[in-house]
Amino acid sequence: MKFLLTLTLLLSFYFVSAQNSEIKKFSIKSNSLNETRDLTLYFPKKFSAKKKYNLIFMADGQFLNERYKSKIDSLIDNKLISEFIIVGVNSNETGIPNSYLQLRNYEYIENNDAEIGSDLYSRYRNHLEFFISEVDEYVKEYLKIKVKKRFFYGVSNGAGFGISLLDKYPNFFKSYILYSVAGANKDNLKKSNNKISNIIIRYGNQEPEPIIDYNIALAELIKSKNYKVTFSNYKGGHKRIDWLNNFIKDIQLIGL
Repeated sequence: MKFLLTLTLLLSFYFVSAQNSEIKKFSIKSNSLNETRDLTLYFPKKFSAKKKYNLIFMADGQFLNERYKSKIDSLIDNKLISEFIIVGVNSNETGIPNSYLQLRNYEYIENNDAEIGSDLYSRYRNHLEFFISEVDEYVKEYLKIKVKKRFFYGVSNGAGFGISLLDKYPNFFKSYILYSVAGANKDNLKKSNNKISNIIIRYGNQEPEPIIDYNIALAELIKSKNYKVTFSNYKGGHKRIDWLNNFIKDIQLIGL
C-alpha cells in the first residue's frame, strides 16, 4: 500500500508539472486475465490532475504512436477540438501454436471456435472484464485522471469488439469510431437506448470484398436498431495509416 501511495504521488506530481504532450506506457496486473498487460496513453499539453477530460478508449493501444500525437496536437493547438486523453489498451499479439491466430483474436471475438472450458474460450469474457472494469479503475484510482465522458475507437477485430461493448455495456461509451469492422458478434444487438450520440463506421474501398459487404450489412443493422450511424467508405485499405488519417477527421465529429 505504501508503494502504491508513493507511486500515485509521483504520478500526480509528474502529470501536474508536465508541459508537453506525451505518449506514456504503463503496465497493469490484470486479475481477470491473470497476467500483466500494457497500456499506452496520450496526454495533452499541460495535463492537470485537477481537470476533467474526455477519454477515448482505444483497442490495440500499441498502434498509438508519434504520428497520432503530432496530428492530435495540431488539432488541439488550432482549437479544432478540446483536450482529451487516449487510453490505449494494448492487445496480446502472442501467436497460438499450430494456428495463424493470436491471443488478440480470442480476446476480441466472442466464441472464436475455442474449446468450451479452455483458457482460450474464457479469454474473451476475461478480457471484457479487464477492458471495462480494471482499466477504468486503474485510470481513475492510480493515474488520478478525472473522467468527463468515455468514447471508443477500434479497428478490424478491435472494432468488432466495440460492437460487443455496445451490446453489453450500452451506457459506458458516448460514441464509437469503428473502422474495417471484422468479427463482430452482432446477432443479439439490442435497440438503442438513445444515450449513444454517434456510431461512426468506415471501411476502405480497397479492402477484401467480404469485409466491405460485412461493414455495409453491419451499418444497416445498427441503423435498424435506431442508433445514429455515420457510415461511408474511404480511399484505401486495411491499413494503419488509413485508419489514423480517418481517425483525425472523425474525432472532430464525436463531441469531444
